[in-house]
Amino acid sequence: THQGATWAGDFIRYVTGLPFPLTAVPQTQLDVALETIRDGIKAEAPWTRRGGMLAYLDEQVAAMDTPQKLIGVMNAPFKTVEEWAKANGIKPQDITLGEFGMIRQEYG
Repeated sequence: THQGATWAGDFIRYVTGLPFPLTAVPQTQLDVALETIRDGIKAEAPWTRRGGMLAYLDEQVAAMDTPQKLIGVMNAPFKTVEEWAKANGIKPQDITLGEFGMIRQEYG
């Protein structure tokens, strides 16, 4: 999830302690985690970005706050690839899904 990653943009550095899936913990525990994140954004994020970050947090949480929504979010990229493959005559066995990433700064 890249939670707390300072190298992954200006938003995610403030997002730590969220369970995955969000429904893995009681709602009260999730609410505490979200409030902690909101407090961090309010205290540390550039003031011109705070409102947008808070809205984005709420938007992202709302998009996957039930098992059904999470399944939809997780299936969407696969559906896109499936449609692209069909449109371009690509066989499923010729598709590789993976992740490529690079960090320019050494950590450790």
